[in-house]
Amino acid sequence: MASDAAPQPILPSTVNEWLRIAHALRWGAHVAGRSVYIVMSNVPPLYQIQGVTEKLADAQTLIASEVSRLARWTREEIANRKIYGPIAVPEAWFDDVFVPTGKAWYTGTHLGEEIVPPGGGRPPEAPAPNEITKLQLRVEWVHDRRAYASAWDFSPDTMAIFLTRGAAEMFLYPHDEAFFGYAHEDALRERNGQTR
Repeated sequence: MASDAAPQPILPSTVNEWLRIAHALRWGAHVAGRSVYIVMSNVPPLYQIQGVTEKLADAQTLIASEVSRLARWTREEIANRKIYGPIAVPEAWFDDVFVPTGKAWYTGTHLGEEIVPPGGGRPPEAPAPNEITKLQLRVEWVHDRRAYASAWDFSPDTMAIFLTRGAAEMFLYPHDEAFFGYAHEDALRERNGQTR
C-alpha cells in the first residue's frame, strides 16, 4: 500500500552533501530565519539544490513541484530529491543586500531566458563577447504588495553579474583572492563599497 505522506527531512549523510549545503548557506541563502530546510538532489557530482526554505511545509511543497527546465536537471536528479534539515544558518558578518556587481570577462554555465525584441531584429546567432555593445540588467520585484521594476547598465565587457553581496562573497572574491592574493581582494571589496 503506497503512502501519500509528505516527505520528511533527513540530515546529510556524506561529506559531499554537507559541503554542498555549507556552500549554499554560507553566503547565498535568501532567508531571514536561523534554520532552514533544503530541497536537494543527492546525485553526484553536482548535488543540485532546488531551493532553501524556512518552513518544512514550504520545502514539502517545493519538492512536490516541477524543477524549472532552465536548471537543466537530469531525470535522475529530479527523481532523487530529498529534504535536508533543519540546518542552522551561520551568522553573517555583513548584510546580504541587493547590489548588482559586474565582473568583466568571466564565464559561467547558467542559462538565461532569451527575450526577443519587439518587431524581431533577431540575428541568426548569439553575439560573440566582443560584439556586445550594451548590457543592461532588468529586475522586477514586489515590496509591501506593490510591484517595482528597475534597470542597471553595465560595461559591455561584463561577463558575470553578481546580484547580491552574498553572491560576490561566494563567487567573485574567493576567485580573486586565490589568484591575486588578500591585498587585491581587500582593495576590490573597498572599491565596491563592500568592506568587512
